[in-house]
Amino acid sequence: MKRLTLVILTVLVSIGAYAAGQQAEDAKPADAVKPAPTIQIWFSNYDGMSQYAPTFAERFNAASKDLKVEVTVIPGTAVDFENKLNAAKLSGQTPDGAYIVLSSLAPWGVRGEFLVLDDYISSWNERGDFLESALSVGKVGGKYMALGVAPAPINFVYRKDMFVKAGLDPSKPPKNWKELREYAEKLTIKDAKGNIVQAGMDMPTTDFFLNISEPLMLMNGAMVVDEVNGKPMLTDPAVIETLEYMYGYARDNLSLPNDWQKKETMAFMNGNSAMAFLMVDNVKALVKNRPELDGQILYGPPLSNKQTSAFCGYRLLTIMKSSKNAEATWEVMKAFMSVEETRKRMEIGIVPIRKSLGNEFVTLNPAVNKVVVDTAAVGKGAFAVPWVNTLYKYWAPAFESVMQGKVKPAEAMKSAQEQILAELPK
Repeated sequence: MKRLTLVILTVLVSIGAYAAGQQAEDAKPADAVKPAPTIQIWFSNYDGMSQYAPTFAERFNAASKDLKVEVTVIPGTAVDFENKLNAAKLSGQTPDGAYIVLSSLAPWGVRGEFLVLDDYISSWNERGDFLESALSVGKVGGKYMALGVAPAPINFVYRKDMFVKAGLDPSKPPKNWKELREYAEKLTIKDAKGNIVQAGMDMPTTDFFLNISEPLMLMNGAMVVDEVNGKPMLTDPAVIETLEYMYGYARDNLSLPNDWQKKETMAFMNGNSAMAFLMVDNVKALVKNRPELDGQILYGPPLSNKQTSAFCGYRLLTIMKSSKNAEATWEVMKAFMSVEETRKRMEIGIVPIRKSLGNEFVTLNPAVNKVVVDTAAVGKGAFAVPWVNTLYKYWAPAFESVMQGKVKPAEAMKSAQEQILAELPK
């Protein structure tokens, strides 16, 4: 009898324990089982990302239950962004993904900071709708390390009203080097002492990142950098000839001294120049500050000499190698590049990287967008070599000394070439 009583008590205790455990399990809130992972994406503050990126996150989070995204827009330049990323790396707090400029890709990619995306891209069923240039621009050492999501062409722009006053037809902008020089001469206005009142052309005297110098050199058939063999080519006769052409604008007082990276120094941005090379965002900022110029700034097709060329940077999306949620980050990237999100970005002026949206983009603003697309099509951005910052370091002072008339182009480029080679790995 005692044994039977003990068995009954044991069963009752077990049943009670199970019931209590089940009650505790039932009491847990449903969403406490496993929180949705949050993917962190950092954005360089270009292309209107300070406005667009937060709204993208809102739309993504509203539509997704299993995955969330948190965006951070880093103010300042590309260098500021890299400094912030370096600091995060040292503290072990790098984001899962980053929206970077093209000049950051090769140096960081060579160091292995970005995840190789080959497997993701090869199995991506929407790959065929993307411009091949948008995909290939993200390669480092033959491997995909980023996706080009925003072409950033530098366009030839000019003042319609100044053309008319000079007796030039604004529907016929210059098409090549020869015409550009001729137009600049006709558009330049000087006072009785020979001081420039209105510059014909903004030719930079400081051009740290080669934003204007590079396309002009490429127009002249120069290689500038041998990306295959990883060597600078600054002593190329076509490079020297280009610098002589550029210096002619400063020497003959057709352009005022300016730093292309500091737009406030450009006569065009201050209303005192007829022609310049600018990005769409620069023109928008100018018209916003000076509404009377609305309709007076026109876009011309890309220029040529021996060939047609332009500068076209790219913003790219990457996955950091340190990310613990690479698969989830890829899902966020695909959402960012969806037709719907690409369309929203093109509505704020970003050239679409999806082929299916090309015509739609042009129809949004035919007078501007057709030229922007044509410029992007022949454009090249920063050279894809890991030592690109070394190139900039020695190019910048050499170029500036040429434009100030202190040193002959051949001498300046010979010195810069030797200094760059001295720092490259043997």
